[in-house]
Amino acid sequence: MPEKPRSSLTWLLAAFLGAQLGLLWLHGALLHRQQAQLTQIHEDLQDLADAMDSQNNGDAGDQGDGNDWAPAGHHMRSRAHGRYARARRQEAQGEDKPKEKGDEMDQATKDIEDTKKSNQDAVAKARQRQSQLSIEENYKKGQQQREVQEAQYEWTRWVWLALIVLAAAFGIRAYVKRNA
Repeated sequence: MPEKPRSSLTWLLAAFLGAQLGLLWLHGALLHRQQAQLTQIHEDLQDLADAMDSQNNGDAGDQGDGNDWAPAGHHMRSRAHGRYARARRQEAQGEDKPKEKGDEMDQATKDIEDTKKSNQDAVAKARQRQSQLSIEENYKKGQQQREVQEAQYEWTRWVWLALIVLAAAFGIRAYVKRNA
């Protein structure tokens, strides 16, 4: 018994199923890339939140008492406030202080102010450097993403071209069989 020739509808259906399979695979690849980008964005946001938290905690001052949940600098301020209040009371009562202690207090106050100023300058420089590094890192990440996208675009372009050539080949074959 001679075999019946397959109709062009069978070949067209096979071509569409093949195209559907290819598109499904392409869709999976795109979803995978999107999930990877979302994961990276989530990590970047987490790093940014951690940096902001550490920056806020670093600005308030370190207490050194091991209690990270206490208000920053609370104990140090209360002790310093008590010292200044005691010094004011002594001045108000008219106690005579030796002149050397006053000079030592002035020198200590100046040293503290100089230390605070140098600390603030160091923090400002560190923030500026950190922002420059962050800008450079973002630029590098952008360059890498562009390279990946260009490579993927080149790859997908060849896939689409192959699918178009395949569909054209099936169409030409069906036309030739019909006219033969």
